[in-house]
Amino acid sequence: MKDILIRSNNLINGMSNCDIYEQKESCLKCLRDSFFSSNHDTYECLKKLCYYTINYGPAYVNEIYTFLSTSKLLESFDKDIINIYSLGSGFSPDFIAMEKYIQYNSVNLSMFYYFGFDIEPFWREITQDAVPILADLTAVPINYNNVDIIFINKLFSTLKNHNLHVNFLTRLREDLQTLPSGSYIVFNDINNYQMGRDEFDQFITLEGFYIVNKFFFDIENAYTDNYTPMPINTNVCEIPDNLTDELNQFDFSPKTTPNKTIFFLYQKQ
Repeated sequence: MKDILIRSNNLINGMSNCDIYEQKESCLKCLRDSFFSSNHDTYECLKKLCYYTINYGPAYVNEIYTFLSTSKLLESFDKDIINIYSLGSGFSPDFIAMEKYIQYNSVNLSMFYYFGFDIEPFWREITQDAVPILADLTAVPINYNNVDIIFINKLFSTLKNHNLHVNFLTRLREDLQTLPSGSYIVFNDINNYQMGRDEFDQFITLEGFYIVNKFFFDIENAYTDNYTPMPINTNVCEIPDNLTDELNQFDFSPKTTPNKTIFFLYQKQ
């Protein structure tokens, strides 16, 4: 995570402001406004994507790390090599969280193979790698043969905001036929019924999956239902000093505490 934060900061300081900067007053305001506008979760501007990564990246890694710690998902495998697919992977916070979790805990895994998929090519500027694999998850078929865990990280709410969630579920229904019995799906998204939480839950339980557990962070009057609470852990990411937007004289303070987030864990029957 440290390298990604430094790289994002360097990219920010190598770019000038875009044409709408004066209208938005700041890149951070532009980023925050996008959560409440018609272009929600779009990153047509690389600088805005870098702002997003620095501001929220550590929090997303911490959320997934806490889920792994609470669910003991990785400890449930009786083999030492597993295959992970991440849908809407972005800068791969699930990969970072898994590496840290395996490093800090006694997990009987010698290796995991990770493949991230995302439609946004700008993420490769952040990761400096061939991850993510560029793919439209509403249209491109994916073969899940030999996959042990599918992560769906904050993807469904984004698709729902753009009215693409039905196309995604149609594509996913067909592709999941190739997923082996006993494999897991981790659904990580916003704890709000309007953002598709319940819609995805209803879909997946009709597709031959049973619910292992449902987890939530008990913050900000979060909806609880019968979910299992997860602790508010300390930050597991190393955050470098002096993360600064030099052009706009802005010092970053990356968020490390969890958001109003749920993790639903399913297993294919």
